[in-house]
Amino acid sequence: MTDIKNIIDNNSEAIRNAVSEKLLHLTSGTEEYVTAWKVLQDVAAEVVVDILKPLLPNCEFYIPKG
Repeated sequence: MTDIKNIIDNNSEAIRNAVSEKLLHLTSGTEEYVTAWKVLQDVAAEVVVDILKPLLPNCEFYIPKG
């Protein structure tokens, strides 16, 4: 577990930057706050998984749907 924490900690800046960049270019197409936030949350989770998956090849990643 410590290795996973170290990998995440060592890549936290890259994760923050990648999520921020992706969300800056995303438009939700809706005025409803909850719907817009859900879209942003889903995209952010996908970015984090994309970064961590190659670094933690023996782990399974799940993005919650609700």
